[in-house]
Amino acid sequence: MAPFEFVNYMARKRMISPTIWEDPGFNKLSIGARLLFIGMFSNADDEGYLRGDTGSLKRIIFGFDDGVLPQLIEWVSEVAKMRTIHFYEHEGEVYIHLVKWHFYQKQQKERIQSTSLPLCSICIADDKHMYKEVSSRSRV
Repeated sequence: MAPFEFVNYMARKRMISPTIWEDPGFNKLSIGARLLFIGMFSNADDEGYLRGDTGSLKRIIFGFDDGVLPQLIEWVSEVAKMRTIHFYEHEGEVYIHLVKWHFYQKQQKERIQSTSLPLCSICIADDKHMYKEVSSRSRV
């Protein structure tokens, strides 16, 4: 195996819900950040995960656009404030999880390919917190 192995996955066609254009959180974003957000979910894997470092985002969303990197850093900062997106780190790498992925992207279960990226540490921590909270309430 090579020292660096790039895992390439083919993004599938994604749907843009018409409600996105009326969403107050989305409309607070600058136009560039809106394009970044749409580019994120159009390039996410079947479970709503993708690499979150600026180099990867630039490559997959803004490919041949020169000089976009300074603006991209600002757009990432804007998008990171949205509650429906988690930016998290795993072993020094940045990843993104689109939290409401399954609500907006309807897929046939038998066609979903499991993510090859690390699971969202924020969601895992939230799930553990919820489990503890529910368990403590349900004890008699």
